[in-house]
Amino acid sequence: MKLLKQSRWITVLLASTLSTGFSNVSASDDFFGTGFNKQWNLRLSGYRATTSTDIRVDSKDGVIGEEISFEDDLGLPDRETQPLFDLTYRFNPRHMIDFSYVDLSRSATTIYDVSGTTTDDIAWAAGAELTGTFDSEIFRLSYGYSFFNDGQKELGMLIGLHVTRLNITLKGTGSLVAVDPDTGDEVVVGGEAQRTYDSGFTLPLPVIGLHGAYAFSEKFRIRGWGQFFALDYDDYDGSLINMAGMLEYDLWRNFGIGAGYAIYNYDLDVDRSDYAGNFSYKFKGPTLFVYASF
Repeated sequence: MKLLKQSRWITVLLASTLSTGFSNVSASDDFFGTGFNKQWNLRLSGYRATTSTDIRVDSKDGVIGEEISFEDDLGLPDRETQPLFDLTYRFNPRHMIDFSYVDLSRSATTIYDVSGTTTDDIAWAAGAELTGTFDSEIFRLSYGYSFFNDGQKELGMLIGLHVTRLNITLKGTGSLVAVDPDTGDEVVVGGEAQRTYDSGFTLPLPVIGLHGAYAFSEKFRIRGWGQFFALDYDDYDGSLINMAGMLEYDLWRNFGIGAGYAIYNYDLDVDRSDYAGNFSYKFKGPTLFVYASF
């Protein structure tokens, strides 16, 4: 899988980058207990995400759906600013728990101009008003262990759970379709009327990755992490990449500001009892944030 190969390459690159300049020289005591080594770190970001969402939904009755872009075909905004919440708790310099949450929910109404597009068992009518919503909530909970941490430089591993809750809705004028058992052709079994396609699921994925940080001074540091998942699990087969990097600057002893960049990348095939299809969901962009450390 191309995305899996990319995730392996990114993981190797991240490890190489974070380990650059690491040495056996210990930092002074002034570094320990400051910056990324404080026990609590709470960060609130404005996330300017550029989004790409493509789905194809096939009916279990044999109706093959076409791929729909929620941004290009349905007019959902492809760039929005959303809040991103992160919380880190350190038991000691080597062990920590990291939690983050982001909500990317969008909706739009457009005059649909793609002829003959089918999702599941509904053929949408070109020229009709079609409303689409795409709601996603992402929770990330990870345990981190640091192989190396002298108060100035750190490199460690992450093991955790990445939970994604999705809800997809299409509402507009369409026709019910089915597959003729004799000919195998798709046929209309209901005339044009208001139809609704509504589907949602929660996807918990185990993830593994790396994290690291480097303090240029007592107040200024860089940090980052990368996690990935690639597995055939139950009804789902696909991959996930989540990466972020950031610069932080302490304005005062316990408060500071920063900027960074975050990437989420899903590629998923679904084969459930009620439908099957493909789902590609990608968003990335810069972040600006404030944080409190204690």
